[in-house]
Amino acid sequence: MRKRTLVLSLGYWFSSRSLGLLLHPYATVRVLVREKFLRPLVGLPGVVWMLSWMVGIVLVRVGMYFELGRFGYIYEVGLGLVFLWLWVSVFLLIWQSMLLYLYIRFKRVLR
Repeated sequence: MRKRTLVLSLGYWFSSRSLGLLLHPYATVRVLVREKFLRPLVGLPGVVWMLSWMVGIVLVRVGMYFELGRFGYIYEVGLGLVFLWLWVSVFLLIWQSMLLYLYIRFKRVLR
């Protein structure tokens, strides 16, 4: 029971801070700068981008292994997924740059 409670509370902590970074980054980054333990969470968009890139590489390898390219509709789906990944990558880049800007700004002010 104790281990389950710890996992649930860590999951709640991570999801609440992540959602806070997305919905109200100004206040959440201010809290992250004050609490030293939470500072690595500022790099969350970069980690999400790297994970999505790795999943894409695995999906391409699986597609090559099973030769899914011989079906006609797979090509259009692949182009749609590439477009979606590029769009998400631009969003994550903008989000990461905003979080880094806020982090540097609050780090200077709260010295």
